Amino acid sequence: SVQLGLGDQMEIQAVRTNGNWQLVKPISYPAQAASIDTFLLVLQQLAPAVVIPGAEVRQRKTGDQDFGFAKPQATLTLKSRDVVRPILIGARTAPGDQVYVQVVGTEDVYVVDADLLKVLPGKTDDWRDTALADLGRMLFDRISVSNTVATLELQRDPSNRLWRLTRPMSARADSQLIHLSLQKLNAARVTRFVTHNEPIVTSVMGHRVGLLAPGIRDLRITGRAIHHLLLSHGLAVAAYRASGRRGEIGITNANTSYEP
Repeated sequence: SVQLGLGDQMEIQAVRTNGNWQLVKPISYPAQAASIDTFLLVLQQLAPAVVIPGAEVRQRKTGDQDFGFAKPQATLTLKSRDVVRPILIGARTAPGDQVYVQVVGTEDVYVVDADLLKVLPGKTDDWRDTALADLGRMLFDRISVSNTVATLELQRDPSNRLWRLTRPMSARADSQLIHLSLQKLNAARVTRFVTHNEPIVTSVMGHRVGLLAPGIRDLRITGRAIHHLLLSHGLAVAAYRASGRRGEIGITNANTSYEP
């Protein structure tokens, strides 16, 4: 697992199980494996330009402050089955192109390339998997696509791996087109979120006009419904921003324009 504390910010922790990375702190969510693997590769290939011996470090009365370990930029903990290795990432050197690093439990201080800081996540969302669907982890041989009018179903032949249309009729399907559509779905990324879809439908049409569920016609209850819709929206946005996630969040309005 990889555990990362970013100064005074929240802690980020990712665990690898059966080759797949999963965020466990501060949220439980599939992790972006490429970002974590890149970070670990940079860390593995890191070669210190200078090693400051522990004897020299001990001679400095303000060594922790000088190297930035009193309030490190990041505290990294790598855990395996038998090893726990905490690492402090301290201040930049005076020129700014290098940074001080120390393995907790040892006295030596390493001066390494500051490019290490570029692969550190600035927030949880940097390591969150933004994929809409990870089809690589799913085992499926059927696809159903539906709307309010019709349903289309496909079945994949286990022998030749070709797709066949099974509903609304039995016919050969365009396997290449289906494969391209699945690739596009797998590549889709989520960067925008909606708290409520057309809240006027729930509030006014459902509580004032009474044409939709719950079919109420009461102005006072309509006001309460609007209040709670806005309150829940505000709480959801606050929680979203506090989590450090990246992207846009808002309400989907049902707007009507008029022309004379």
